[in-house]
Amino acid sequence: MSGFYCDTCKGEVETRLIKRKETFPVRSEDTKVQSTVRICRACGSDIYDRGLDSANLEAAYDAYRRRHGILGPSEIRNLREKYGLSQRSLSALLGWGEVTIHRYENGSLPDEAHSRLLQLLEDPEILWKLCEKMGDRLPAQFRLKLREKLDEFRANEAPTKVLSLLDFMSRRVPVGLENGNRPFSMEAMRAMIGFFASGKNGVYKTKLNKLLWYADFTHFRLHSVSISGATYVRLPFGPVPDQFQWRLSSAIEDGLLDSREVKFPNGHTGEILVATEEIDMSLFDSSETDVLLATQEYFKDMGSLEISNLSHKEKGYKETPEGEVISYEYADRMKVKMPIRPRRKRSIN
Repeated sequence: MSGFYCDTCKGEVETRLIKRKETFPVRSEDTKVQSTVRICRACGSDIYDRGLDSANLEAAYDAYRRRHGILGPSEIRNLREKYGLSQRSLSALLGWGEVTIHRYENGSLPDEAHSRLLQLLEDPEILWKLCEKMGDRLPAQFRLKLREKLDEFRANEAPTKVLSLLDFMSRRVPVGLENGNRPFSMEAMRAMIGFFASGKNGVYKTKLNKLLWYADFTHFRLHSVSISGATYVRLPFGPVPDQFQWRLSSAIEDGLLDSREVKFPNGHTGEILVATEEIDMSLFDSSETDVLLATQEYFKDMGSLEISNLSHKEKGYKETPEGEVISYEYADRMKVKMPIRPRRKRSIN
């Protein structure tokens, strides 16, 4: 016999392999892949095959990595070996836990901020600047060996242009319809995130993406300028601010937000964000505040799935190719046109 047990036939059976499209939840995002599945030749039921199941799940992880530009295990390993660093040394250099790089090289998914930082380290000059920043927190012998390795790169390779991490992560987009006629403001984006996460129960990350999109596009529709200057990208679960995961991670690391993971009965997971300090609403003018309050009120009883489905029906989302920026020119054609109630202006004596 084959050694594979069929729950339906109640015994070991002959099996065969088939190809099938399957969907896996990866970080709350449904990821479709072409899986290899073992089935019973007699009744056609699925047969548990630990090796195939692991390979199919890894294929889903790879698809997620490609979609979000996240480094894979072999790429991280090659980067580390390029500089002759151990897993522990690279983790220490980046200020991460000792087992972080070990987990990433064994298949765990890095978050987008970690992946972007690792990509930057392809530039030896950036790696050395990071080493200098760590200063005495790194052993002198480690710094000496790394310096020697980087000197080898200088001697054998063409000079590289040193990039600013902030410039890399906050790519400058010319003012126009991609950012709502306004340069991106990290301060405004953080304040918007804090505003929507300020309730006692916080806000799910998936819903937060859509609240930001509707607020920025609504303000552009009414006033020809966005609130944050963010560009929004079409992804499978709806519009998402460009570089959102890095900006969110930065706000969490700075203590502006708390994050916790929740598990749903269907096996999916979600992330809830809660603001940890009072938001300075003076950052927004009256029209921006009116739109933020209207957005909060309009969607207050709507769950993540409902608001995601609603965003999928918007013309801007439907007509924009996967992974491309959604132009603010679609703001006038939004299906959702929430009522705006301007606050009374106080008289100035």
